[in-house]
Amino acid sequence: MGVHGISEEQKREIGRKTGRRTKELGIGIFGLSEEQRSEAGRKGGRRVVELGLGIWGFSEEQKIKNCKKGGIKAAESNMNVLYNGNCYHSASEAAVAHLFERYIPRWKVKRNETWQVRNRGIDNGGIDFLIPDCGFVEFHPPRAFYGKSKKNRGHGDFRNYGEYEKFKEIKGRIRECHGEDRAREFDKRIKRLIAQRYAESRRNSIDNSEYRRTPLVYCRNAEDVYDKVISTYGKNIPSKEDFSREFRRVLSKIKNNQKSTAETA
Repeated sequence: MGVHGISEEQKREIGRKTGRRTKELGIGIFGLSEEQRSEAGRKGGRRVVELGLGIWGFSEEQKIKNCKKGGIKAAESNMNVLYNGNCYHSASEAAVAHLFERYIPRWKVKRNETWQVRNRGIDNGGIDFLIPDCGFVEFHPPRAFYGKSKKNRGHGDFRNYGEYEKFKEIKGRIRECHGEDRAREFDKRIKRLIAQRYAESRRNSIDNSEYRRTPLVYCRNAEDVYDKVISTYGKNIPSKEDFSREFRRVLSKIKNNQKSTAETA
């Protein structure tokens, strides 16, 4: 009988109609000024804290666990490059995985074992690769930007959009006063700092986990991958120049596959 005799969709439609009618009549919160709404929100927030509702009812351990879950979900939501049956964060990450499988004996992509390792206390959504004898390998070309559009919001390695705006402002002044070469040098210097900060964040995640004594190799490009990993742990490897060309060829293939998939979707 009554509301109990209607479907869930009918209940939602009634709720929507009631909400629209409430807004039209200026009833409830819609009859309040902006200042009154803000004050009501603050009171509600304080009451939630007092009652221990929502996150305020969690222990510190539960809060930390939920934050870790959030980091993992955020990382997974960005895994949109499909290659050889796995979803990667980027085409370059997929290319590195392909070359590791080719040149490192017995190494295979296995989620949470050799790739995107996020167990035993790793709290940042996952370290890219784990290679026996070598340790963790993080492949991350430094990105001197911060996405603001809906599609790229939060992408990049600046901590926020204000930090990115400051970088652009200083770089622009250097270009105007000293020329393009000095501006490029500034860009390179900032990318080195970004890379250092990123590597330190990964190192901290490892040190705060059960992997704390495991080495971390940070690679900014294909040449780093060759120098720091392939040349030491690989077998039957090509020259550095040929490896770089192969990386670019595989990367182009993956990107073309992505483009074809998007066009046919």
